[in-house]
Amino acid sequence: MESGRKKRKFKILVALLVVFSIFGGVFAFATQYDREADARYQAEIDRMIDDAFGEGFSENQRRSLEVLDRIHEMFGKDDYGFVNYPNYYGVESLDSRGNLVIRVVDSDLWRREGEKLKSILTGEINVSIEIVSYSYNELLEIIEFLKFKFLEGENFGIENVASWGIGADNRVSVYLQELSEERIREFKNNVINTPIIIFKEMYGEFSRDTSSMITTWPGSQIVESPIPPTSLGYRARRNGVNGFVTTAHGVSLHGLIQRMPSAAHPAWVDLGDVFGARSLNDVDAAFITTRSNIINSNLNSNNTLVYYPVMFTSIIGSVVEAIGFTSGWRFGAITDVGKMVQFNDPPLPSSYVFDVVITSCVSQGGDSGGIVYSSSNRNIAGIHVGSTKAHPFISIYSTVQNINRKFNLTLY
Repeated sequence: MESGRKKRKFKILVALLVVFSIFGGVFAFATQYDREADARYQAEIDRMIDDAFGEGFSENQRRSLEVLDRIHEMFGKDDYGFVNYPNYYGVESLDSRGNLVIRVVDSDLWRREGEKLKSILTGEINVSIEIVSYSYNELLEIIEFLKFKFLEGENFGIENVASWGIGADNRVSVYLQELSEERIREFKNNVINTPIIIFKEMYGEFSRDTSSMITTWPGSQIVESPIPPTSLGYRARRNGVNGFVTTAHGVSLHGLIQRMPSAAHPAWVDLGDVFGARSLNDVDAAFITTRSNIINSNLNSNNTLVYYPVMFTSIIGSVVEAIGFTSGWRFGAITDVGKMVQFNDPPLPSSYVFDVVITSCVSQGGDSGGIVYSSSNRNIAGIHVGSTKAHPFISIYSTVQNINRKFNLTLY
């Protein structure tokens, strides 16, 4: 098993080097969309994903996400893109081949309303249904209760909690800094005792990916001196004003965001201002209002599309792509959703984020703030905010839904 994981990691690293050699690793503003170049780009991405995750994965994933789009349309979404899941519906995910796994609670509600869902699945051969004990909404209720206890701060059992999240096992995993029967009993007695929670040992501290390098565009580097540089995420509007999203720990509350001089651009360029739209805790994101002479593009230097202005619902098992200035383009699979992560990496202030997503993307210092998007439909998933110190193949992103709700943003 360990040998297989090493081979997969090696394939991913080789794929990243191939992409960098093909696409140059540097993204620039572009105004003309080249459809043929975009098709070649997508075909190359699909080939590398299939090489890393197995033949046919990218096509299976595409079909699975198309089915999920129809299911989510039937359920409906709120103004910020959150799906209104019914109370019989569990965690949805993709398996190791990219096929869709839907989980439902065998209840009177499922028997009454399940026919609508089954009608969407008619004829779909890459979909399976599993019966589970708990609905996704029940898991979210536990997550919200844990947030309350965490923010309350004066609980004897919560200080040993390092993180929590939702996985494909359809349970809430609580990661303890010290995993023992005594500490588990302490948590159950002082926080909550429910079979929905399973306890696991924390696998390493999380850190935010800051650096000392620079540039602009989707995934490229920006700076607010003297704070270490970070990467640019996705473009958005706030109260009708254009701007872009990046990470909060790379900017201050009222900072001026700039691009540093380079050989191609020898002068400092004022990109925009934070204007108070910053939240280090909760989402670790900031909205930068750009100057009138700045064009926020979602194309790259090859005139191919980086992302569509559409929100992606993060699905366990699906593959996402990410762009940051230091690591450039890379991809990985989603392993957990609804995650709580605490950061403690001086000289940055301690902070926490809620409802983030864990992926197997590699990352380095300077990648924070860079865009994350679906490899299948290129819809926006969110922005990269950090990684684990012990495991370079575990990275974290804040979701576009939570960021847009926090700052009342719209995509364009």
